Amino acid sequence: MSHPEWSSTHYGISRPVRCPHQFLPLCCPQLSVHEVEDNPSGHILVMKGAPERILDRCSTIMIHGQEQTLDENWSEAFQSAYMELGGLGERVLGFCHLNLPASQFPRGFTFDCDDANFPTEQLCFLGLISMIDPPRAAVPDAVGKCRSAGIKDMSAEYLDDLLRNHTEIVFARTSPQQKLIIVEGCQRQGAIVAVTGDGVNDSPALKKADIGVAMGIAGSDVSKQAADMILLDDNFASIVTGVEEGRLIFDNLKKSIAYTLTSNIPEISPFLLFIIASVPLPLGTVTILCIDLGTDMVPAISLAYEAAESDIMKRQPRNPATDKLVNERLISMAYGQIGSSPPLRRTTPLLLHVNQRDRPRVGEAVAMINIAVVETLKCGRPSEIPASPLQPVQMLRSLQLRTIDLQNGFIPKTLVGIRVNWDDRDVNDLEDTYGQQWTYEQRKIIEFTCHTSFFASIVVVQWADLIICKTRRNSLFQQGMKNRILIFGLFVETALAAFLSYCPGMDVALRMYPLKFMWWFCAFPYSLLIFIYDEVRKFILRRSPGGWVEQESYY
Repeated sequence: MSHPEWSSTHYGISRPVRCPHQFLPLCCPQLSVHEVEDNPSGHILVMKGAPERILDRCSTIMIHGQEQTLDENWSEAFQSAYMELGGLGERVLGFCHLNLPASQFPRGFTFDCDDANFPTEQLCFLGLISMIDPPRAAVPDAVGKCRSAGIKDMSAEYLDDLLRNHTEIVFARTSPQQKLIIVEGCQRQGAIVAVTGDGVNDSPALKKADIGVAMGIAGSDVSKQAADMILLDDNFASIVTGVEEGRLIFDNLKKSIAYTLTSNIPEISPFLLFIIASVPLPLGTVTILCIDLGTDMVPAISLAYEAAESDIMKRQPRNPATDKLVNERLISMAYGQIGSSPPLRRTTPLLLHVNQRDRPRVGEAVAMINIAVVETLKCGRPSEIPASPLQPVQMLRSLQLRTIDLQNGFIPKTLVGIRVNWDDRDVNDLEDTYGQQWTYEQRKIIEFTCHTSFFASIVVVQWADLIICKTRRNSLFQQGMKNRILIFGLFVETALAAFLSYCPGMDVALRMYPLKFMWWFCAFPYSLLIFIYDEVRKFILRRSPGGWVEQESYY
């Protein structure tokens, strides 16, 4: 576009180039010198660049094919046209030329492009050209996602907002050093800065930024070397896709770690009880290995395949100083809120009743109740000793949850401090609460059966732990059960636990003994309790973002 009175001069594109694409300072105008056969002067210098910089180098203006003095009136006309085109959001370039006198620059003259031996001032202004460079179709949606994710893009709208509120903040035609200063300033404010660029002058900012993104198609080799990543399709929407994918990977790593940590407290608590209370060991080393290297493996890996939550691009950027992969809140959630209740519900007391041939029934024993439900064993003498008929045992309820029927000989107070005699091979007449005597081999069968029961209860509760780890904020009903790998992990976890419990020979190989089918259901109320607790917690997170619950439990 040009002023109505301005005229254009056409130069053929096939003119021999004597000094190609020389860049000058002051916002880098670009010039070239061409040899023109039908021009008496022999050479013509043409230049393009920022309109105001081009105008500063001109002393005349081309009007209807005639050069006229560039006076104040034409300067005002230039400013008016320039502002009109710039206000449309179009990219504007200025053009000028100069016919080099043949007396000073004859044909065959050697032009020095590095140290200009030709005039670059007193040129003739030709006019303005504006170009529309519309964003790609995917850019508006990508920019919308960036804004919802708390990412600020330096778009024209954002600059307008800055100009309305801060009249002295303008970034325009910045030099490489100025771009670097902008990056450093943002970093001082605690921002994670991403810079995109394709030219050599973008390299310092690309290098300094936390994330430097170079253009793979239009980018220079220098910019690609300075950048952290290369955008293969030069599409801004691909950057947003990368941000979303990065957040998904970070989320899923947190979920997998949280799930893995929830079983640590239930595994260590039996040893603490074993040491402090001097009771028979409730959970063996082999069964712990079966959990860590067996039942928990596939479920933990399956969380890596979990789909993104619906709010993943609506969250504010995380604080890298405090919101790390494993932070205090994740430890509190895994060890405190979720991990602290399993030891209470999984403690398997050695409350056993012996039924011996020709020995009258001794009595009934009741379950040891922790916070809600305590899992216990219902175990008889070794198979070589015939059992007498059993009568039903007393049913107790605590906190409206069912306990397990017991017929045994050891009550909790009897087990405390019994560890030394329990593990003594020479003691073959250890008496229970009701005076029944137990040999070393019989006691060990009972102990290993308790290990299996504890192992089974951990597996059952890990079902709920896996399901609640699918999401960090959204409800399970929003997320759904679309992760087929996770469903497969639940099946593998259960099948492996059943195989280890009931496969013949496991009593010799791993010291794991079969369980009554009903004993598997003892931990189900706690699994349901964990699920309900976590759904309520996430509901409060969504209803009161930034509140106390989020500050204490959102990992």
